[in-house]
Amino acid sequence: MIPLGWGWALLVWGYALAWFLVSDRVKALAYRVLDRTAAPLLAKTSVDVTPALASESMNTASSEAAVKSATSSESTRCSDFGRSA
Repeated sequence: MIPLGWGWALLVWGYALAWFLVSDRVKALAYRVLDRTAAPLLAKTSVDVTPALASESMNTASSEAAVKSATSSESTRCSDFGRSA
């Protein structure tokens, strides 16, 4: 069998690499189109994170208040510990 040479070998490798990149992009696009859990590609919906931030700050404030009340009641119990009833 007669060898083809380096020119033809590089041409075949270049062709394979080019089509690999094209087919990979097509595959990624197909996954995005066929994924039922993701948002539609052409949907024009805006995401409002304000309520999420407000609820997080409320949760932080309520947890800080709970820590303060637990700390103050604990100090009251500690001060009453030495007294006889």
